[in-house]
Order: sequence, then C-alpha cells, then structure tokens
Amino acid sequence: METLDRWIDKRPNVLIVDDVEENRKLIETYLLKEGLYRVALAQNGLEAISAFKKQTVSLILLDMEMPVMDGYTAVRIIRKLEGVPKIPIIAMTAHERREEVSRCKRAGCSAYLHKPVSDKELLTAVHSFLDKETTAEEETTPGEDILVCADPDLAEFIPGYLDNRRNDVKDIGRLLIEGNFLEIRKIGHNMKGSGGGYGFDGISLLGGEIEEAAIKGDKVAAFELNNKLAGYLSRVKVVPRNNP
Repeated sequence: METLDRWIDKRPNVLIVDDVEENRKLIETYLLKEGLYRVALAQNGLEAISAFKKQTVSLILLDMEMPVMDGYTAVRIIRKLEGVPKIPIIAMTAHERREEVSRCKRAGCSAYLHKPVSDKELLTAVHSFLDKETTAEEETTPGEDILVCADPDLAEFIPGYLDNRRNDVKDIGRLLIEGNFLEIRKIGHNMKGSGGGYGFDGISLLGGEIEEAAIKGDKVAAFELNNKLAGYLSRVKVVPRNNP
C-alpha cells in the first residue's frame, strides 16, 4: 500500500470542457505549467458528463456555448448526479451581460469567467477553490498510525468489526447519493454505541457526529465525516493491551 501511495497521482483533477481545440490546449497549458493539477478534456457537455461519471473530478471549467450539448444543460445534469458536496464548476463564456452571469448561476455554476480568459484570471479562480480543498484534506487525513490497545478477549472479533465499519463507509457514500439520511442516522447511531466497547473511541465519536449530521440533513458534513472515518480506519493499528 505504501508503494501504491507513492505512485498514485493525488493532484486535483480539472476537467476542461470546450468545443474549440485551441481553447482546450490553451487552458490545459495554463493549468499544467504549475504542476499542481491533472487535466482531463471534453469537447461538449455530453462528453463532460461521461468523463464526470468515469473519474474523480475536482473542478470543471465549462464552456457554455457548445454543439451536441451546451454547458447549461450539462451543469444541470451533473448537479443532479452529485451525491456529495458540489464540486466547483466555473462557467466560461464570451457573453458578459449581467443576464448571462445570472443564467450561469441559475444553471448551477459556482463562478464565471469571461472569454478570452488570461492565465492569471484562470489560475486565480482555480486556486480559490482547489487550494481550500487541498488544505482541508490535509487537515482531516494526517498520516500517522492510530494505535488502539485491544482487549485479548475480543481479539478474534476485532478484524470483523473493523471490516464492517469499512463497509459502513461504502454504504454511507451510497446513501448520500440516494439522500437516505434515515439509514445514515442508524449507521452512525450503531457506531456510536459499539465503538467504545471494542476499544475504538474514535469510531464512537465519529459515529455520533455522523448521526447528528444525518438528523440535520447536512450532506456536506456527513460526507466530510465519512471521509474522516475512512481515514481513521485506514490508519488504525491494533496492539495487545499488555504492549507499551
């Protein structure tokens, strides 16, 4: 896993959607010169939706006037597909009337850039979204192991317990897409009641917070807490209680 971790490219993935090849190449050049981001390309809204479904996308730069499917339609469909906090979608259009800006926002865009876009304008907009995302990820997923002393009498049950919690992470992700907060609340409540009994106070704490987020219907908080739970489970190490 450590070897894989070193080779996996964890940089944010920016999807550039524009029907003009020269525009795609120009924006790609702007983004790649800093070395901070990966880039994916699409020529129209239909290709953008397909790319969004097939890979993790951190931000979309979306031309609004395109053949096959325009940006207004694409952003509406993408917003309906999302089951996690909304990713930033930055509209790019040559129209600069106030009505056009309002139209982009109503469709679901997070921000607006007027074409032609300079490298400074583009990177400032991208940084304003993705720099915050990177900082938050670093704060919530530190790399140090979490050591938990196990009760010898429970040793044979602990691997199965942790596997079940990993399945909970997957289930919560699916339930967030469905908007099923009732089931998420039940999962959180069960974790809150069971974690401490097995020696995993962190699971109890996160379970309680997930339950509370589900009660409030707070999808963003539930998503972030589920990520924290996944991070906890990836780092927790069980040691015999008599070990120092």
